[in-house]
Amino acid sequence: MNIRRTAYGFLADNRLRVLELGVLMLVLFGVLIGALYREQVESGEEHRSAVSRQSIRRIRVPARRGRIFTSDYRIVADNRPVMNLVFYPEEMRTGRRKKSIVYMLETAQKIADAIGRKNPLDRTSIERHLTTSPGLPLVVFTDLDERETARAVECARQQRGVDLETGSLRSYPMGAFAPHLIGFTKHESPREAADRRDFFYYIPDIVGRSGVELFCDAPKWAGGSPGLRGRPGFSLIQVDHLGYIHHVMVDGEEPRHGDNVVLTIDSRAQSLAERLLDGRRGAMVVLDADTGDVLAAATAPRYDLRKFSPTLSAEHYRQLLEDPGKPLLNRAFQGSYTPGSILKPLVALALLKNGVTAEETVECTGYSHIGDATIRCASYRRGGHGETDLEHGLEWSCNGYFIAMGERVGEEAIFRILRSAGIGRTTGVGISEGRGLMPNRELKHRRYGYRWNRYDTALLSMGQG
Repeated sequence: MNIRRTAYGFLADNRLRVLELGVLMLVLFGVLIGALYREQVESGEEHRSAVSRQSIRRIRVPARRGRIFTSDYRIVADNRPVMNLVFYPEEMRTGRRKKSIVYMLETAQKIADAIGRKNPLDRTSIERHLTTSPGLPLVVFTDLDERETARAVECARQQRGVDLETGSLRSYPMGAFAPHLIGFTKHESPREAADRRDFFYYIPDIVGRSGVELFCDAPKWAGGSPGLRGRPGFSLIQVDHLGYIHHVMVDGEEPRHGDNVVLTIDSRAQSLAERLLDGRRGAMVVLDADTGDVLAAATAPRYDLRKFSPTLSAEHYRQLLEDPGKPLLNRAFQGSYTPGSILKPLVALALLKNGVTAEETVECTGYSHIGDATIRCASYRRGGHGETDLEHGLEWSCNGYFIAMGERVGEEAIFRILRSAGIGRTTGVGISEGRGLMPNRELKHRRYGYRWNRYDTALLSMGQG
């Protein structure tokens, strides 16, 4: 009897516990259903409104530009860290848009007064930024020095939405060293960018505009190489319905920074060539006879690349354009000049290919008579070089020898050799260059209205005309 009572009591207790547990679960489910009802039904419209006010924006993150070195590893183009003062528009909002713009203008003026600079902002520039890139910081002052940075920090503490950020500018540590060869850069216009449609907010690259900076900017000839420019990355941000940053997301892709470029230019050879040209107008190019590498390519007068970064002022550009020395002209690669006696080795090759032997001689008296014209040799004061063969004709740069032998083989034989040597064509060195002029009968007649004659052949044979 006691055993039955004990078993009955145990079963009763279990049923009571199951009932209590069931009631508890029902209560919990009721609470959950009530919470879901409030979130989805009562607050649903609020959440849908919040979602509609927010969206994802893709921001372009430019790569760091590669550096340029000489063959002896002197840095001639680099990236210099700078301190910039920026405004965050979303933190500077004061209700209506007009009031926000007034506040930004007043803040910029206070900081300008504090650091001793001119206020670069106006209503139009702020309106443009808020319309096109409200989610991005507005760069107000760039390249602050230590004094300006200290004063800006002190002033910025009293203003909301103001911060200091590090950036970089293209720099040229050697200044006026080989400026025509190295070239210069500028910020790319988003309107000209091929990938503008891939990003909502577009932060542009620094791109090459001349010289090696342009040639190696993003070279198509280098296959998969990103060149000096590199390849951009991106970051994703969440913005509200006005375009202001609401939440920075962790998704994105890091940029691939640009490759470095090593030139064939030797800094010592280039510096020496530039010193020799100081105060003159001209050019000097030094090549490695074994490889054809350009060891120096100097142009005079020159300009200072440091004045081209971050931007070239309109005033300085006007000064360069109006300078009678034409410092912007790359005389080493774009100038066209009469070659003179450096053409004689090619003429000598034409002689050997057209029946003249190296042992044959010409009597140089110091003068060559072509019809009614007379052409002097450098030896005319001492009565000429006398009997001259090919070897001595080259050694002494004897005009008499080459005029006589040039007339013998004719201008067509010389033309063929000059064409095979690339005269009248670009060298393919990469940077902007002139084609030069390949003399011929048709060109003379078209340009001057005269036919080719013996005098023209004589001048051609000695590298003149």
